[in-house]
Amino acid sequence: MITILTAFKPFKGEALMHQTNALRSWTALGRDVEILVFGEPRVFGPAVEPFGARVVPDVPTGEDGRARVDAIFEFGKLHGKFNRQVYVNGDIILMQDFVAAFQSIPFYKFLMVGQRMDVDVTEALSFDTPEAARVVHEKLCQSGVLHEPWGLDYFAYSRGSLPALPPLYVGAAAWDNLMIYFCRRARLPVVDATFGVTAFHQNHAYDATTRECPSARANRSLLPEPSCVFGAIDATHWLDHGRMRNALSSRRYAFRMISRYPVANAWPRPLRVPFRLAAAVWKRMGYA
Repeated sequence: MITILTAFKPFKGEALMHQTNALRSWTALGRDVEILVFGEPRVFGPAVEPFGARVVPDVPTGEDGRARVDAIFEFGKLHGKFNRQVYVNGDIILMQDFVAAFQSIPFYKFLMVGQRMDVDVTEALSFDTPEAARVVHEKLCQSGVLHEPWGLDYFAYSRGSLPALPPLYVGAAAWDNLMIYFCRRARLPVVDATFGVTAFHQNHAYDATTRECPSARANRSLLPEPSCVFGAIDATHWLDHGRMRNALSSRRYAFRMISRYPVANAWPRPLRVPFRLAAAVWKRMGYA
């Protein structure tokens, strides 16, 4: 059904509870779920193997120890058990609506992303039964806050969809935005599932090094220009409660689709002028 790729922090403190909750939610998605954890077996094995997860060692890392997510994607492509694959951050809770949205994508090749829901979680959560999962879902939805569209925590796709990627370091600033940019550059359909998937992010202490570290600088060096910072609203399609729609069908996406089209295709600046004018008119008319 689904191969899940992830990289965890050490299972200590709040990360122990949050990552264990995430693992519980992933294993509850169905019987056919493969979980590949990239890291050191002796560090992560005792924590993840009880969930049936497999630890993959020797993933390339940056000088500050952050894993190269492009290498993770490549391993999944070559060795993952299932054709439907997703990289998901280790503190993200996924529910059955994720599976339903993933399976509803009609494209042969695609990337599905979405905004997360930020929630405070201070206890172990149970997903053992559909009723228990429903209770958790309702409780978290009541207190959750939708995150801005620039921070992305899951990337779902079919095997072979992703273009060749440069070295990107997970857990450091800009890698998620570059994923959207490179996929748009490759003319891959990018689907925003924000309105169909409640991906819960368990709030934790902010690590300032994610923005100012060697991996973050390496990621940002790959941005051709600031306007290449893409988010969920730069999708080419969106899921409207299970129905696939073109980005131009919604004010949320149409303005960005018009204004960022020449950026996504790396057009020279002079050729972008008509698109900027069209986007300005679109916004002036109240459609953005």
